[in-house]
Amino acid sequence: MLDILCSRHPERRFHLTGDSTYSGKSVVRPLPATCQMTGRLPMDAALWTRPPKPQAFYSTVTDATPEQALTWYARRWAVEVTFQEAKGHLGFEEPQGWTRRAVERTAPVAMFL
Repeated sequence: MLDILCSRHPERRFHLTGDSTYSGKSVVRPLPATCQMTGRLPMDAALWTRPPKPQAFYSTVTDATPEQALTWYARRWAVEVTFQEAKGHLGFEEPQGWTRRAVERTAPVAMFL
């Protein structure tokens, strides 16, 4: 989806923030030239005992300060809360359609309501 968005708007620059699952996968492959990424890295491996739940953040914006990268990542929280509340309000916590086709039809329509 990111490739499509960037290719349709080559005159614009995009800055994407994501969790470790999505952003980690995107770092493995090249991003479109007009796109930058900020995210959190998982910190599972250790050679010694670490404090509980360490976190590492990164950004592909090479001149970003640590404060800027953390601010960009923190801004995504409002989007996460909005999606969670929308799903609860629209009844996605208790889905009526269990087939793949039912979900593909219902979810996009409900988000436009």
